[in-house]
Amino acid sequence: MVFRVGDLIRMKDDCWWLREDGARFRSYTEKDRLVLVTKMVRPHEAFDSREFFYGRVCSTGEERLWTAGEFELVSSRH
Repeated sequence: MVFRVGDLIRMKDDCWWLREDGARFRSYTEKDRLVLVTKMVRPHEAFDSREFFYGRVCSTGEERLWTAGEFELVSSRH
């Protein structure tokens, strides 16, 4: 799925980031599942940039680079 700036998305139930063994540096909980898409990655030859975006975790304000495959659309601003 391709997301757009302003979309509200949620980590999927089987998301890598929610698994205890998934994220080495940071694991997220149920309250951290909502993310607001803030910026798209510019096209790049080395990878499919549609799979990557920057998003802000709604519960903490943390902004980071994410992969689209781990999320589902909750609400689109379009």
